[in-house]
Amino acid sequence: MVVAQAAQKQTKILEIPLEQYQEIPQSLIYAVARTQATAVFDNLSKADQFAGDRYIIAHQPKSVLCTPIIRQEKLVGIVYLENNLTVGAFTNELLEILQMLAAQAANSIDNARLYKQIEKYSQSLEAEVAQKTEDLRQKTFDLEQAFKSLQQTQAQLIQSEKMSSLGQLVAGIAHEINNPVTFIRSNVAHIEGYLKNLLILLDIYQQ
Repeated sequence: MVVAQAAQKQTKILEIPLEQYQEIPQSLIYAVARTQATAVFDNLSKADQFAGDRYIIAHQPKSVLCTPIIRQEKLVGIVYLENNLTVGAFTNELLEILQMLAAQAANSIDNARLYKQIEKYSQSLEAEVAQKTEDLRQKTFDLEQAFKSLQQTQAQLIQSEKMSSLGQLVAGIAHEINNPVTFIRSNVAHIEGYLKNLLILLDIYQQ
């Protein structure tokens, strides 16, 4: 992945796969990535081992330095430098300075990756907390609804029990009233006979 390109007055942040980026000698980059060794060329356009590279054929680069950035024996990046104005621009002194900078860059890249992982984990944790909070709110809402439903059911049961008790009370009262009414009704005929006999006796007594 080509992540940055810099010139004297401008730096571009890129996110382009190496195989899609045509502004760099890909064969040299792959070779350095494979060997993890610094490659220095006074005139890369004259190097036979990369003669077939399309970028080298098209641009004829002169001074080139390509060095790996290694952190704890692991390749974390590659720096590619090119100078098309001068042959042999990258001296041993510049190489030493560049290797020192590459070591510092390795630490910076490692810290940046660690920070990115922490940030990603933090975002993931925040999203998980938000999801769990939403789930908890939903469960609380469901419990409140269930509690309200339980209260309504309980009220209905109490009302039903009251109505049942009231029905039993009314039935008992009706039974208590029905017994004497039935007794009176069943004895009306006898009382009527007794009254007739009394009237007859009164008539006889008057006579």
